[in-house]
Formats: sequence, structure tokens, C-alpha cells
Amino acid sequence: MEILGIILSLLLFLLMTLKYKLGLIFSISSALILYIAISLIFTKEPEEITEIEKTNLSKKGKDSIIKISKYQTLIENKTIKDNIKVICDISNKIIDTAEKGKKTNDVKKFINYYLPFTLNILNQYNEIEDKNLSSKESKEFMKKVETLTDKVKIACENTLNSLYEGVMINTNADIKVFEGMLKSDGLVDDNMKIRIGSEK
Repeated sequence: MEILGIILSLLLFLLMTLKYKLGLIFSISSALILYIAISLIFTKEPEEITEIEKTNLSKKGKDSIIKISKYQTLIENKTIKDNIKVICDISNKIIDTAEKGKKTNDVKKFINYYLPFTLNILNQYNEIEDKNLSSKESKEFMKKVETLTDKVKIACENTLNSLYEGVMINTNADIKVFEGMLKSDGLVDDNMKIRIGSEK
């Protein structure tokens, strides 16, 4: 929608300056107002998620993880097996962290797209591996899947880090408030060293 806003604003600017011969400042201002209006109209508010939706999302994610984990025993490729283990471990941490937090957009994308995509790719890989196909195309596909599982693993790590950044920011803010309370009560000095007894 951002591109649409830019195009329409540019067309309005050209129309006002070239066809109607209006002033440059007036034309620029009008085009800018149009762009802002389009941006406001098409900007979506952050989605609120209910506890029921959060529970359903967690269940969907955990079901996908269980299905993905089964390929750890079905697939022979060691790199992919190792990647599956890491993907499942981190995915469980993502869901557990998301259940406690409010940052849901990244988690929704992760559960609705990353996990089903991974499951589908592993299923196709397993079929080809079972049939012992040795064509050039099948070998290229199998190598590509190995690389893809590396990328999914990195995507899992990035998603988890993103969730924990929010947790750490909130925790740091709580620590600052608590430190301020300790100082104001005379329990610690400016260097956060504990004051004992009558040293207050």
C-alpha cells in the first residue's frame, strides 16, 4: 500500500503542477496530505489476540512440532536429523515463551507458515530418501532441503531471540524501578552496595 500511496501522490502532484498550473508549495502539500491519508486508511492496527486464540495457536504449534520430530527417526541424513532436533527444541521454547508474553505476530507467522512449511519439506524429503532415488534432480532437491533446514533453524533462533528481547526490556525496567525503591529506602548506596544496620 505504501507504493500505491507514493504513485497516487506523485500523480496528484503532476496533475496540479502541469495541468492546473497551481503553485509548487500547494501541489507538494496536497500530494503529501494524500499520501498520509492513504497510509492512515490502510495501516492495520496491531491485532489483539484472545486467550482462547493463544491456546489454539499453541496447540497447533505443538501438534506441528510432534509431527516434525517424528522425521528425526525416519530420515537418515545426520545433518537434517540434528537440525530437526534443534528446530523442535527451539520451537517448544518459542511457544512456551509466547504463552507468557504479548508479542504474538512473530509467533503467529512462525506457527502458521514456518512449521507447516518445514513439515511439508521433510515429508517430501523422506519420500525421496525412502525410494533411494539417485537422479541429479533428486540429489539437488535433497541437498536443498538440507540447506533449508539450516535456514529454518536460524529462523527459529531469531524468533526466540526476538521474544526474549521484549522480556529482557520489561525485566530491565522492573529492575530499575526496584533499584530506585531500594535507594529511596536507604537500603543501598548510589553504587548499589547494601547498607548495614545504622549505616543508613
